[in-house]
This record gives sequence, C-alpha cells and structure tokens, in this order.
Amino acid sequence: MPVFDAIAGQYDDWYESPLGSFADEVETRLVFDLLVPVRGMKILDAGCGTGNFSIKLARIGAQVTGIDLSVGMLAVARDKASSGVEAIGLMKMDICSLDFDDDTFDAVLCMTAFEFIADPDAAFAELMRVVKPGGRIVIGTIHRESLWAELYDHLASQDETCIYRHAQFKSLADLEDLDRGHYVKGVQGLFISPFTPLERLTWEEEAARSSVNTGGFIAALWEKPVV
Repeated sequence: MPVFDAIAGQYDDWYESPLGSFADEVETRLVFDLLVPVRGMKILDAGCGTGNFSIKLARIGAQVTGIDLSVGMLAVARDKASSGVEAIGLMKMDICSLDFDDDTFDAVLCMTAFEFIADPDAAFAELMRVVKPGGRIVIGTIHRESLWAELYDHLASQDETCIYRHAQFKSLADLEDLDRGHYVKGVQGLFISPFTPLERLTWEEEAARSSVNTGGFIAALWEKPVV
C-alpha cells in the first residue's frame, strides 16, 4: 500500500523497541504454531512489508516469495534480505489479484495486512486459490476488541498521517467468516497492555494477563481441501 512508503524507513524501529520486540516474539510463536513451517516448504508471505516474517521463514529453510504493494517497504525488505539470508523472491503485487498459478504454494502467511485490505473476501479467495490442496493459510492481525486496537484508534484520531486511519480491525469471528467451511481454528495472544512497564515484558506477565485481557493479536488457520 503506497501509504506505507512514507514510513518504510522507520517501520522496523518498532521491532527494535522492548515492547515491539516482545510483541513480535509473541506473534511469531502463535503464527508458527499454526503454520508449522519446515525446510523446503514453498511459502507465500502476502503483505510482507519490510520482510520481517519472510526472513524468519527463509532462515528456517523455506522457499519464500514475499509480495506487497508498497515499493518503499519492499526496498527495505530487499536490503535486509541481501545480508546473510537465503534468497527471497520479493515483488510488488496486489493480494486481490495474485499473478501466480493455482495450487502454487505449500502454505500462505499474511501478517498484519488484512486490516488494510479494502476487499478482504477477494484477497482471501486469492490466497485459497494459490495454495496447494492440503496447504495451510494463516492470517494474523490486530484484534479489534483489544486494548491495542483502542490505542491505535486513538492515535489515528489524533494524527491524520497515522497509518491506522486506513485500518479496519478484525475479530476472530470476522476472520472465521472469511471461509467457515475450511476454517480450522483461531488463537489469540499479546494479552499484555501496550502500556506495560519494561520490567514486566515477560512471558509470565503475558500468561497472567491472559485471564484478564483480550489478546491484542489474533491468528486464524484454514486448510485447503484435498480433492
């Protein structure tokens, strides 16, 4: 998405902060438990942004193709991927009109992108089309019923340049509605508040908050049927 071009150079600053680093660790564990990536797997990272998950998957040994609409974000991803990471195919492409044959990928991952997609049903149909029979689709996104979404909505209301002005946050029910017939399960995490003190950014605090807060991050799994 072109709106991300303006922030591409600063986007990864979030992951370098203590809160961002911990959030990324929580999200990665949740998503990888659903996707179960292994060496040699052919994976599409749809809405790859600066390549955060593309690089993680490549380091496992997966054959990764990352697509995004933001030229700026892709440029950052290419720069990162050129430093000691196995080759990742990165290209500008619209998730709602994928230039891939049917049944191309062993699995598809889409991280924190669906909230910015104008036509999520069309996007999901494309993801299902390009994954192989028996393959998995995992979508991870910000949970609209969480403290995190409340914060992002507030930031968007205060700053007309905030990217979250373009976001439509989802619930687990919204994700399930994309394709109830092939839906397997949904999970949530990031129970800690976005205002958690640095000394409490721990897995123990995450577990303790799980009985109090709604997760700020949700992920859902679908499997394409084998005909």
